[in-house]
Amino acid sequence: MRYLKIAGLVLLFTFAACTSHKTGPKVRLALNLQKGHTYKLESNITQNMQQTVHDMDQKITTSVKGLLSFKVKERKNDRYILELRYEKLQFKLAAPRSEITFNSDTPVRADNIYDRIYSKLIGKPFTMIMDIYGKIDTVQGVDSLGKEIVNALNLKNPMMKAQLIEDFKGMFGNKTLKGNIEMLTNFFPKHPVHVSDTWSTKLSLNSPIPATFDNTWELTDLDSAEATIKGNTLIESINGGAPLHIGNMAISYDVGGAQTTIIHIHPKTGWILSAKITSSITGTIKVEKSPRMPKGLEIPFKLKTNSEFKSL
Repeated sequence: MRYLKIAGLVLLFTFAACTSHKTGPKVRLALNLQKGHTYKLESNITQNMQQTVHDMDQKITTSVKGLLSFKVKERKNDRYILELRYEKLQFKLAAPRSEITFNSDTPVRADNIYDRIYSKLIGKPFTMIMDIYGKIDTVQGVDSLGKEIVNALNLKNPMMKAQLIEDFKGMFGNKTLKGNIEMLTNFFPKHPVHVSDTWSTKLSLNSPIPATFDNTWELTDLDSAEATIKGNTLIESINGGAPLHIGNMAISYDVGGAQTTIIHIHPKTGWILSAKITSSITGTIKVEKSPRMPKGLEIPFKLKTNSEFKSL
């Protein structure tokens, strides 16, 4: 009987140890930003894409390093109006037979059209509206700036002009910037949580690959200086891979993949201290038959992305 009592006490203490982290008060995690304050975030993103086009294997690598500033202009109810700026930007895109580079820390190369375009992006203010849970309503002003910059080049080739505008929007436009930031910020729970509690969010993005992101988050650690949140994500096609109409072509994406995230935030402000995101997506890009492409085209691909962020 004595041994049974001891065993019972051991089980009781074990249970208490396993559940004690939930005995304290729950915490409400959300953005609590100060009006007039400027928050800065440094990013380092690398992407490796392998695809097969007409039986030829191709590799496309992209690296982007940047420094974004977020100035809190106003708070209306549960939404912030933020002034967003690229303080620094460096990128390199390498594809078969072509390479694009830019570095805002070096002098503009007068004979390099990309320098002439992207140097105009640095320091320009854009507007972003984001709620306290990190969901972004809109980013405004980037697309119109890109069009204005390219138009000012007075290019004689209309196709080249249109392509440069689309390239700008694809890399740094309103939707791209919204998606890249929201991937990092839209994780806050709508209710107070304990350490080890989990919750879910869902996000749809159009760049670089249209997909939905089903996220499961867990608060894994918390103290007065830092909260740690881990996420696991299932990536799937938007609307079952229904075609998107781009210009005169119908393009569909059949994709699937996974993503892992570790985010460290300040428990009072909710601002990101640091974060790491790793994702892997595989699938097929299908270009439907059209007068421009009578036979259509299928492009199998693999895309791996590693992203790191740090508050400055």
